[in-house]
Amino acid sequence: MRKIADMVLIFTLCCSFCACSTGTNYNSATEKDNVLHKVKNAEPDNSGKSVNQQTAGLKILNDTETLASCYTDAGYYYLTEDVEELENGEYGAHLMYMDFATKQEIYLCSNTGCKHNTPDCPAVFVMDEFPICTSGIFSYGNKIYVLSKGMDNEGAVTQDFYDPDGQLAETEASQAALYEMDTDGTNRHKVYSFDVGLTVEDTVLGNSEGLYFVTKKLSESTAEDSRSVTTSSGKTLLFWDADTKSAKEICKLDFDDGITRKIMGCLDNALVLSGVDYGKELTTDDYTMSDDDWNDMYKNSTEVISTLDLSNQKLSEKYSIDNQTLHSMAVVDNTLYVSYKDTGEIKAVNLENGEEKLLCSFTQNYIMNKLGDILCCQTWDASDDHTFYFVNTKTGEIQNSPLVNKALGWNLEFKAESGSKILVIYDYEYTPLGDDSYDITQYRYALIEKSDLYAGNGIYEPIKMIGKGC
Repeated sequence: MRKIADMVLIFTLCCSFCACSTGTNYNSATEKDNVLHKVKNAEPDNSGKSVNQQTAGLKILNDTETLASCYTDAGYYYLTEDVEELENGEYGAHLMYMDFATKQEIYLCSNTGCKHNTPDCPAVFVMDEFPICTSGIFSYGNKIYVLSKGMDNEGAVTQDFYDPDGQLAETEASQAALYEMDTDGTNRHKVYSFDVGLTVEDTVLGNSEGLYFVTKKLSESTAEDSRSVTTSSGKTLLFWDADTKSAKEICKLDFDDGITRKIMGCLDNALVLSGVDYGKELTTDDYTMSDDDWNDMYKNSTEVISTLDLSNQKLSEKYSIDNQTLHSMAVVDNTLYVSYKDTGEIKAVNLENGEEKLLCSFTQNYIMNKLGDILCCQTWDASDDHTFYFVNTKTGEIQNSPLVNKALGWNLEFKAESGSKILVIYDYEYTPLGDDSYDITQYRYALIEKSDLYAGNGIYEPIKMIGKGC
């Protein structure tokens, strides 16, 4: 668990307003129509976070890391982080699409002559209906879904705000809603509204029957130093039936043991949960203690990995490690991979039978990401080595790729998988700000063969961009 200093500030910085016009589209109308026709009539696929997620076992369809983007074998979708003023004075984000076959980006809109600056444009997502930086997008069952929701600021510590009458100002969760649309952006409509007052977490799961969401009630309490702490109660797993468009509660996710758990993976019909055991239930004052005291408390805690069988709602502890030991984790298939900084080991723990074995050992074993059955690792410190070390979970083989972002030498960002290729951000356009920081004005995307990525061959197939990217 990590203490959040000021979620309000983070949200404000994230939601920057852009004054650029949305009417420029450098693709010809014919090229754009061809892309949209292909998207609408694409054959179902079933790879990665593809649009056809209706398989028997549970899969994670979205999480905090990929909140505002998703992909299919055919292309990549993302909601812009910047909002722009529309013709009627409202503000909205845009839904963009990168087509892998033509390597072009377009606004996901087929309206003839559209300037993408009115609420009736399919690519426009009005901010009042779709809160920026908190709404999510994912693919499922040959449809694209948008989860409109407010901020989940559980664990946030903020200074109390008072209204003009001197009363503590209260904020209520905006009503979250689920929207469905065709893969070409048409036919967007609301298919479910969550109960008023509930906050919905970022992580969304799906199986052949429907979607799973985590809902909870947030509340604020005041510490001795007059700061407010946001905590949750009534955390529940909710199932939304894809056929009936109705929802029901599956089980509670509060287990009365003082451990706040998050979903980090899933098995066929079970959730893989991670939580920190402090040996007690945290109080309001615990959240507002000094950073040094918090770090001391964290180092004396234990990270606990458990599975929750949805068929019988049985919670089973599978692995634990003290937080004095620097480590990282990832779930691939039915296996938990744990890396240790001090020994360089990566261990594989079978989450079904508890069997543990050594996968490999090397220094740069901090697990940053995963691509299929490949672990993407980097160094543990802020060194000049921003390359990736790719670990094959089947063989333990390690490949170090020298590829980094062309502009600033930062690490590559992996955005999508399509067959044998990966969509990466491999370059930037940027403006130095004079204090060793940069304003990224353009993200450069490209496809690259997995074999070339792992081997360090920079054979990129750039996407023709019309937007900033994100």
